[in-house]
Amino acid sequence: MGRLKRFNQDIELKNRVPLINMKELRKKNNLSLDGLSRITGITSKHLWNIETGRSRACSISDENKRKICKALGVKVEELFSE
Repeated sequence: MGRLKRFNQDIELKNRVPLINMKELRKKNNLSLDGLSRITGITSKHLWNIETGRSRACSISDENKRKICKALGVKVEELFSE
């Protein structure tokens, strides 16, 4: 991978809105991505993108934010910041 491409990817990742550690919360609730997917109705791929910061918080629907937070037992404000 070229330096410029790697630099651009690093900048892009830094521009993502950080989430409180969703994976840690998911693990504390003994949930796999598939388990969280079954509870929320959100695909495990989309949940993974959210969890890893590849989906910006502003691009996640309010309904999906509520579903995730309900399943993890936290308030939306605790998990997502815009």
